[in-house]
Amino acid sequence: MCVPNRSHPTARSRPYPPLCGPCHPRAVDEDSLDLAKRSSLVARLFDGLGKSAPGALVELRGSLAEAGGGDRFSDIDLRLSVPGEEFESGLRRIPRTLDDIEAVRLFRLDPDAAPTSYSRLLYALFRDVPLFWRLDLEVVATPPLPSPEAAPFEGPWSRPVSALMNALAATRAAARGDDLRARELLCRGFERIG
Repeated sequence: MCVPNRSHPTARSRPYPPLCGPCHPRAVDEDSLDLAKRSSLVARLFDGLGKSAPGALVELRGSLAEAGGGDRFSDIDLRLSVPGEEFESGLRRIPRTLDDIEAVRLFRLDPDAAPTSYSRLLYALFRDVPLFWRLDLEVVATPPLPSPEAAPFEGPWSRPVSALMNALAATRAAARGDDLRARELLCRGFERIG
């Protein structure tokens, strides 16, 4: 059972987050989840990211790479492999590259995904693209750099943005009929913003 964070001073006065409203499957505007639009975005991401560094290779991952191809709520999981010597400069170019492909609404690096000298996990939300279709981009150096130092990143998670991502994942879970998972994600997001 998921419960609010009892250690927070105001937690006792706060109700459990409800499982209703925008999380209800009928509240999702299905016309905006046109799979042809997502396919077009994926193709443009492949093209743009593939040109982002000499020798870059883009691969589809996650549910879209599976036989069924995911569903209308599936996000976009890609892996970008770049030559080791291009890794740091490639990381710096990615925000601009993505913005050239589709206007970026939110871009963040995952500081919790074991930052190393050869891999980073990045997230992007695009303007005028359904939030469900967030880009999860793993960037890896091939071959790995010899340096043991971690690649640079920008500090810890933003708590409000992290709560928003939990709310988005909860909406996706509820739309797929997984109310228990949706409630867990809502509680986790609720705790993030205190």
